[in-house]
Amino acid sequence: MTYYQMIRGVSQFDLRLQMVERSEKVGISQTAREYKTTRNTVRKWRERYRQEGLRGFEDRLRKRKDLREVKKKLRALSFIQLEAKDLSDIERYLPQMRRLGFPRYQLSARGVRIGGGWFAFAKEKATTNAALFAWYLLGHL
Repeated sequence: MTYYQMIRGVSQFDLRLQMVERSEKVGISQTAREYKTTRNTVRKWRERYRQEGLRGFEDRLRKRKDLREVKKKLRALSFIQLEAKDLSDIERYLPQMRRLGFPRYQLSARGVRIGGGWFAFAKEKATTNAALFAWYLLGHL
């Protein structure tokens, strides 16, 4: 039986108290295994108990995030098209690419709804390069 199944059968307060008491006897890892939960869950209840006593076992209300404003701002970027172009097709670029070690691939991203464009260059056509470009791009939008 897992921790989450146990919560339904026993009062949450009692279960959390038992878990903390058990963790003080046998340790966090063993308690997590016995209750089939994560060590972080055991640590959370243990830390709350140390800081707040029995009141720490009470459920806390979580503040719900209103994502409507965030979604409205990002709606324009809801569809981004990524492409990779082999630049060795360009006759005038090929000799320079070979001689000076220029990158062979151009990665481009286009915000379809807004028409914005972003570019990056890579020496090899690899998923890692595309993923890094997308990660970097999304981190700055």
